[in-house]
Order: sequence, then C-alpha cells, then structure tokens
Amino acid sequence: MTINYRKYNNYEEYLEHQSKKIDKLLEKKNKWSQKVRPECFSKQVRLFIPRIEKFIRYLKEGNIICLGARRGIEVAAFRKIGFINSIGIDLNPGKNNKYVVKGDFHDIRFGDNSFDNVYCNCIDHIFNIDKFVEEIHRILKNKGIVMLEISHVLDFKEKDRRKLIEVSSEKKYESFACDDFKDIEKRFKNFKLIKYIEIRDSKIIAIFKNIKNK
Repeated sequence: MTINYRKYNNYEEYLEHQSKKIDKLLEKKNKWSQKVRPECFSKQVRLFIPRIEKFIRYLKEGNIICLGARRGIEVAAFRKIGFINSIGIDLNPGKNNKYVVKGDFHDIRFGDNSFDNVYCNCIDHIFNIDKFVEEIHRILKNKGIVMLEISHVLDFKEKDRRKLIEVSSEKKYESFACDDFKDIEKRFKNFKLIKYIEIRDSKIIAIFKNIKNK
C-alpha cells in the first residue's frame, strides 16, 4: 500500500497552483466547467440532492462544513434539505460567495468542536493527509460524522501515479493518490469507519464517526 503526492517546491507553490483550478475551469466549456459556472449553479444543486439522499440518514443534526467546496453547490444542496447552517471553505471561492468562504482545509479557520458533520469530495487535492485528518478531528464534535468521496484517489494507474509525483503540470491539479482505501482508513485513527455507500458510477462515500472521548 502506497500514498503518492505531487512534488511541489514548497507549500506556497501548492496553494498558488490549486487556487487557479476554478479560474482555469471557467475558461473551458466541458462537463467539469458546468459545475462552477454561475448559469449552471441551480441545475447542479438539484442534481446533487439525490446524491445526498443516499447517505443523509447517517448525518447528525446540526451544521455541516464542506471542504474544498469550490463555488458551493454542495453547501446549497445541504441547506436546501434542511441543514441551513452549512458552510463551505475553498482556496478560491470567488467574489461575494454566500455559500463558501476563503479557507485552507489544512488550516481551518474555525474553532475546536465547531461542526457536527464534515463533507469532502476533493481529497485528491490535499497536500498532506495527516494534517488534513488532524484538522477534521479538531473542528468536528465528538461523534460527529465525516463523509469522504474517496474512490477517485484510487483511479490512477501505476504509471499515472508516478507522473503525478514526478511531473509538474499546470493543467493537472491532483496532488494525492493511493493504492487502496486502507491507506486512507489507517490515517483516520481517531475515527470509526461506519459504512461505505456507492453514490454513482462506482464512486463511494466513506462515512466515519469522530471519536474524541476514548
């Protein structure tokens, strides 16, 4: 089992590269750019709700923070189904975003025990999984729920994993890949794995419960 990271010269280079992702998407007209275009926002929110409904029964009442939320489609969807205090963070949320604030999921600007639930579908863009998990554990309440969409980090073939960490490409934004979900699971040592749920096209959500009072 192996974890692979893209090689950046320093953390500032990582932040700068990842911050450009949405702006680069907006320059294109493809299925990925539709997820961040303002004119497609309402449609994307409607499409996201059935996805949430597959795991909503595992959520705790209260609030949700969405990590790497881009323009906030998932935040808007969570609010629409009743989680009105949901919020997102992203390195580049754009101007006047009512769903997402500027933030780094390696250094989350919220206090300890601030959230009942955490959602993230962009673990393939992390810089350091241990720091990522540490921050989730810190901001999440005891027995709070984490929902990770994780199958995409397993999609890389071996040669692509090597390329990921050996080649610096301005056109690619993945920064993390692994061979097996166990590579991720063992990092969540302060959490209990609750369930895997298939959500679409073999993509899965891994649901963890935060355990602070052992």
